[in-house]
Amino acid sequence: MTKVELELALAQAMMSQPPQLSLAEELAQQALNDFPNEPFGYQYLIELGQNRKYPPYQMLEDCRIKLYQLELEPLEQLFQLAALKWQQSDFDAALLIYQQILEKDPQYVAALLGAGQYFLQIKEEAQKSLHFFYLALEIELSYEAIRSTAQAHFALEEYQRVIFFLEKLPLREEVDAEVLRLLAESYEALSQFDQALEQWKALCLAFPEDGRYYQSAACLLIQEKRYVSALQHSQRAIDLLGKDKLSDTFLEAAYRLYMTTGLPAKAIEVMQQLLLRFEGALIYELQLLQAERADNHARFPSHLAKLKQLDNPWIFNNCLLEEALYLLQQGKMAEAEAQLFGMLEQEGQGSLASYGLGILEQKRENWDAAFYYLYQAQEHEEERATEQIAYYFGGYLKEKAQKIMAERAEEMKALLSLDDFAGVPRKAWQFSRLKEEPQEEGHPTEEWLERLKKQHIYFGPKAGIWRNEQGHYIRFAYALVAQQAPDVLDIQLYPLNGLTPLNCRLALREGELLCCIERQPIMVYREEESLKPELIDALSQIGSAN
Repeated sequence: MTKVELELALAQAMMSQPPQLSLAEELAQQALNDFPNEPFGYQYLIELGQNRKYPPYQMLEDCRIKLYQLELEPLEQLFQLAALKWQQSDFDAALLIYQQILEKDPQYVAALLGAGQYFLQIKEEAQKSLHFFYLALEIELSYEAIRSTAQAHFALEEYQRVIFFLEKLPLREEVDAEVLRLLAESYEALSQFDQALEQWKALCLAFPEDGRYYQSAACLLIQEKRYVSALQHSQRAIDLLGKDKLSDTFLEAAYRLYMTTGLPAKAIEVMQQLLLRFEGALIYELQLLQAERADNHARFPSHLAKLKQLDNPWIFNNCLLEEALYLLQQGKMAEAEAQLFGMLEQEGQGSLASYGLGILEQKRENWDAAFYYLYQAQEHEEERATEQIAYYFGGYLKEKAQKIMAERAEEMKALLSLDDFAGVPRKAWQFSRLKEEPQEEGHPTEEWLERLKKQHIYFGPKAGIWRNEQGHYIRFAYALVAQQAPDVLDIQLYPLNGLTPLNCRLALREGELLCCIERQPIMVYREEESLKPELIDALSQIGSAN
């Protein structure tokens, strides 16, 4: 049968009354066998399939692809075949076709990107994928080439490069969720939390029904102690994802959020979910016990008795603390105090006892003593003490500092009058964690070094170290400008990102450290029990300034 005869027979079968569909399908199949590179057989098969009650979707898709390929150039036909193989998860076959295309045309950008994605996604060889992506970028700076290159750098944890490439993407009307996610996670990895939050919030706005973005935003908000926003985003994530789909990281963060903001019943819910996933995890059992105690939950006494029987000294010591806090909660202050002082005398229980005594003195509204005990616990890395101080004592410390500054106003004035500051504009500052640096000359006097060590500030060659209230060691670059008097040191602080230096003056008085930044008295700390951390708050202000 010739091509013309087949086409005529097909047309007659389709146009007869009623249409002879079975004959038309048989003739269309014959057309595919006899004339595979002619479009009419595929066209009729598509029309026949669409007229069925239950159309064969895969057959229709294959026919449409073949019909499209017949209208393409040979290399485009090959690329469409590779795309079909990729869609069918036959990735090795797709790569072979991409390689065939590149042998004939090394500048075929779509094939370069396809080969690069094979090594990035399938083989997880990001470095090898960059070879193809950079070749594609040399040919054209297309959206897909820039985006793919950023994905490869993200896989290699080269986050600064990720941001560099994604910021060069041309603007598009539609929101690219993958681009925003990569930006958010890269900023977060670089500790640029404000920028990371902007991306997570943009994702939440663009995809309000996707709970994953609310979950990620909530984790970062909790880390940054932005509790009001964190509560809103956490609840949205739970509503959209359901407890079963929430990540372990989110559940742990949500527990801290609910305990800090006084919602122990919710903390119990998320901790129970974690215990379902990690049965027998003692840390989660202890945290559940803490939430039950805070919630005055009926199960607390029996749960406490069960954990105290375990052969685990760490769990036992923590149970003693929870028992004392429970007594305090029940109004049995004398019994709680006796137990806590008993713990204070035992080895290995000091930080827990200090934390408990801090809570007890807080109940008595004896704020100086409460802060003293909580700071003692914080010094021994008791995280809950840090949270208590940050959440409840910020205003208290500020008032104390202001009072001391008022008392020492004349001395601060004298300190400033020793010499004029250059008046460099205040900038945003970035401090990094302590790093090893080669020793150079320019060291301040040994006497200064020893005295400043008492204030948790250490000056070394060209750089200083400051220990903040979280116990982290922060490095800052500096230059010694002048030593005006035996107890006065003028320095210039240098940010690690190359911004303008900031003039600073430090002065020691008996048991005190006075600090002026840009002609502004910032803080005075006195070595006394009620202001135990001898820290320079000015440095933390610089580090968080906008």
